[in-house]
Amino acid sequence: MSAGQGSPSTRSAQPDTSDLGLDLNFTLDFGGYREAEAPGTDCAPEDTAHLDPLAHIGMTLSRETDPADRGEALTSLPAHTHTGGSASYISAQHDRLPEPAPKMTGTPGETAPPASTAADTTAATAETEHRSIPRSISDRGLTMYMQPIVDLTTGAVVMVECLARLRLASGQILSAGEFVPDLNTTDVDELFRFAIDKACDAMADWDANGLTVDISVNLDPSTLRNPQCADWVHTALEKHATAPARLVLELLETRATDSAAQRSSIAALRAMGIRFAIDDLGSGFSNVSRLSAIDFDLFKIDAEILAGFYRRPLETLSLFTALIQLSLDLERQSVVEGIEDAEMARVAALLGAGLGQGYLFARPMPVGAVVDWARTSAATPAINVHLIDTHPAALALHFRYRRASSHPGSESDCPLTPFLAGKDIPQKVTGWHHTLHSSAPGEVGIDASRELLGWLVEAIETEPGR
Repeated sequence: MSAGQGSPSTRSAQPDTSDLGLDLNFTLDFGGYREAEAPGTDCAPEDTAHLDPLAHIGMTLSRETDPADRGEALTSLPAHTHTGGSASYISAQHDRLPEPAPKMTGTPGETAPPASTAADTTAATAETEHRSIPRSISDRGLTMYMQPIVDLTTGAVVMVECLARLRLASGQILSAGEFVPDLNTTDVDELFRFAIDKACDAMADWDANGLTVDISVNLDPSTLRNPQCADWVHTALEKHATAPARLVLELLETRATDSAAQRSSIAALRAMGIRFAIDDLGSGFSNVSRLSAIDFDLFKIDAEILAGFYRRPLETLSLFTALIQLSLDLERQSVVEGIEDAEMARVAALLGAGLGQGYLFARPMPVGAVVDWARTSAATPAINVHLIDTHPAALALHFRYRRASSHPGSESDCPLTPFLAGKDIPQKVTGWHHTLHSSAPGEVGIDASRELLGWLVEAIETEPGR
């Protein structure tokens, strides 16, 4: 860890971003000192309880090189190699197929083949399957699955994301992350044209069945270099009589979009009324000028941001809140990806996120299943942000006011009060909360805020079963 500046008696802490799955460097400013560290630095668990609640965070996210800029054909790469050339379609936490259960082979009592033989057979099979991917694209083995996006405060389904799937000749279905890395630029363009057409067709079918929702489609930045990109979208919209404003194109954050050809395509799509989303925000290439230049309508926050909450609650909330606040400051909608449990949905809503996506709400499903799902699910139950009944929810609520020396409103009306009245809550904790609602807490309130924050973090990190 690099040497900090300030009082030698001050304890220092540096969050471990490797647990969050982020490719970034960042700096945390704690009160009177600053420390900066590259990813991978260990932080002792006990240090998190002493972090200054007045911390400010700055992020530097790395940029991946575009294989298209290097003139590389993705199909020339080994099957296990993932490139950035078509990263917009690579599946994230919210876009994956369940892993199949292992299959038993042979007859009872049969001796298993040597490990080397089994490995060779597996490798040969995988190589054959991957060689068949471009052919499957040409043979129309593509299909699209849909995953709903819901309003966290009302539970209503407001949008559906269109996710690519590929059926091989063997009948195996691959998620995007399993086949897109093997595609070249022409294949990726073909995938986008197919996805746009199917998305517009799906919306027309849903409209006819009484379900009106918007739809989002992944757009790889390499496709923006094709001068026909905007024409493809315009043709699909006209063919299915789709209103342009109902279509959202998702651009992956880890890819640059700064070429003249890309800017021209974006301008043409914008002129039609198409909306744009930045996908997996927090996972890679990012700067403020890019956000303002493209004028994104939605910020989709990477699933890995919240994934480390139970291991590193304070660091996770610092990163997450910074991204949510960015969307709020720019008056843009935010979508939190990869929500798999109700607790994380509550935390996201408490911190200001508007929309959510993940297995908690629905898994990706065939196009024809969406209407029936919407009817039988009766929408997702709304999240009551005023009900604080767990330590994570309490931490999220307190985190909103951590930079202030008090909580707003009266103590009796505070959503945190009923939770802290529980029989297992130490009296000192209720005392800290009471101080935060006193008339003029001042410095005493800052100390109480820090103590309450540390207690909640420790409660989450040490909770049994986590």
